[in-house]
Amino acid sequence: MTRQRSKKAKTLLYRIGVICILLGAGIATFATFYLYFYLIPLWFFLFGVILVWISGKSIRVKLTWTIAPILIFISYQLLWRQLHTVPPETFLIPADYRGKIHIHFNKPCGAKPEKQNSRRIYRIKPNGILLSQFPDKQGFINQQFYLVDPSGKQTRLPQLDVRDYNEPWTTEKNPKEPSRNLLGVFFAGRVYNDGTYEFYVCTYNQLQKRFDFQYDQKFDRLEKQLLDACKTPGK
Repeated sequence: MTRQRSKKAKTLLYRIGVICILLGAGIATFATFYLYFYLIPLWFFLFGVILVWISGKSIRVKLTWTIAPILIFISYQLLWRQLHTVPPETFLIPADYRGKIHIHFNKPCGAKPEKQNSRRIYRIKPNGILLSQFPDKQGFINQQFYLVDPSGKQTRLPQLDVRDYNEPWTTEKNPKEPSRNLLGVFFAGRVYNDGTYEFYVCTYNQLQKRFDFQYDQKFDRLEKQLLDACKTPGK
């Protein structure tokens, strides 16, 4: 009778462990947000593994329930990232351009799609606005930015982050603050709901002082004209 009760107890532990593993691994795999911010799925999974390992099952069963969910999680995350990765992109910008850049996708009147070495190529216009026939895609990005002089020489631009600069309101000062006169790309990867790209080519000083409300108004008026013309047959 004691053995039978012990066997039932171990079977119960095994079943509860499997349920916890399925819950933890399932949530971690298909709702990764909870894993990154709350760790609850991880605790469910670990608790389930412990129960399975003390349930008296064979080593093969224990290893299967321990390793298989991890392999499924890794495989799914790799596949998900692959499916949600934007094709690599290269932005070619006139060497003397400073300011905001907008790229609009899915425009039949826009620039024809161009690729080099599997990378999308965007040749930015002198006004900073590019209408492109490329379909918009959103996801993990791989972007490179270059200034192009009249001779065709390309100079790669660094991607800069406004959070790296110290201001009076900055709570944690950056001891390695970049030069405020370093030319680069700010807000790389910024995407609006309609798929439009936006970023700035400038120095941090220019970003803070030069591109004000009047600049935005002028840029927006020109952009609207181009977009309206694109909608008009024969334009």
